[in-house]
Amino acid sequence: MFLGNRIKNILPSYKVLEIGPGGSPHPRANVFLERRFETESEAYAQRGFSPKLSDETRVVFYNGGAFPFSDNEFDYVICSHVLEHVPNEEIHQFVSEIQRVAQRGFIEFPSIFYELINWQPVHLWLMNYRNNHIFLCDKGLLKSNNIHMAMREMFYAKDGYLNKAFEKYSDFFFCGFEWEGDVNYSIIDNIDELVTEDDLKNVRNFFKNMNTSSTTPKASCTMNLVPRVSNYIRRLVGYFLPTPKYYISKNSLIEKKNLVIIKNNAEIKDYVIIRTFTNQVVIGEYTQINPFTVIYGGSGVTIGNNVMIAPHCMIAAGDHDFKQIVLPIRFAGNLTKGPIIIEDNVWIGANCTITDGVTIGKDAVIAANSVVTKDVKPYDIVGGVPARFIANRLEMNGIDKGCGC
Repeated sequence: MFLGNRIKNILPSYKVLEIGPGGSPHPRANVFLERRFETESEAYAQRGFSPKLSDETRVVFYNGGAFPFSDNEFDYVICSHVLEHVPNEEIHQFVSEIQRVAQRGFIEFPSIFYELINWQPVHLWLMNYRNNHIFLCDKGLLKSNNIHMAMREMFYAKDGYLNKAFEKYSDFFFCGFEWEGDVNYSIIDNIDELVTEDDLKNVRNFFKNMNTSSTTPKASCTMNLVPRVSNYIRRLVGYFLPTPKYYISKNSLIEKKNLVIIKNNAEIKDYVIIRTFTNQVVIGEYTQINPFTVIYGGSGVTIGNNVMIAPHCMIAAGDHDFKQIVLPIRFAGNLTKGPIIIEDNVWIGANCTITDGVTIGKDAVIAANSVVTKDVKPYDIVGGVPARFIANRLEMNGIDKGCGC
């Protein structure tokens, strides 16, 4: 959510539903609604490559169609970055269900300008919002091509500067609004209707009056930062080659660097190999990956902040279809249980293997020479082949695990 500051009308007594919160739920949400997907890798992509909720006790799962709630069960519903994922054949029922379970709420989605720059394959609509009305246009009318993908590569470049524009100019790239009673929307079949002549006039007015902000007219949510965007573009050249704030050994090997996100003060030591395919490998701040460790990022790997990974470890997000016997395993295709997620402040000892789909909770410790095949809870110490529970760091310090830490 980029425009959360526009949520103004949630009263303390309200019961709040959030649809599709991903790993960043709104603090006022009481219940979460998530859709089931066939594989965790698909769910990971639909979440925008963000981690899933660590606490699923308040999550209700459904398979599409009617929401599993009664009429007006909630006082407020938050639907942030979900609408663009809903297929054409389901969109009418989805919007109706939002209005059925609550009489008011907040909706946020990416504008057409976001999609044109950062083409997201899992997004199905090009969208805009003006005059209290949502406009949706089938994304298939403007098929992805090399231009779109080139822009996407630029915005996910390793320096991360262009990618920060989405947050810095969120009012330009995203639409967000509160509604009450009805959600007004239309499906259109002409892409020119998304950005009309009136929108173009607003852009011209912004540039004309960009130095007289007191008289600048108010535009739709996708237009009201055009002048600042122009100033931003003029400054871009000076930021294309920023000073690196992390260490990567010249002896390491990183393939498809545009898919590897390395955050400030991370260290990639000698002979580390990071191999990506189509999903990102994210390495958090102050994380250290020591010599001869190999990361296969097939279905995605996210490593948090302050993580220590000792030498000779293997992190492999993906698996081979070994159950079938018709083809050689090499040519049988790949399977996955989903991305590997290593949360903050984890210590992984030497010679460990982390297998497909595993989540290692924050502050956990993996003993040397272990093979981790199942999720590890926060603060747990595990070890062995396969890795099993040894102790809990909180209990070792006389801290009750139920404290919410």
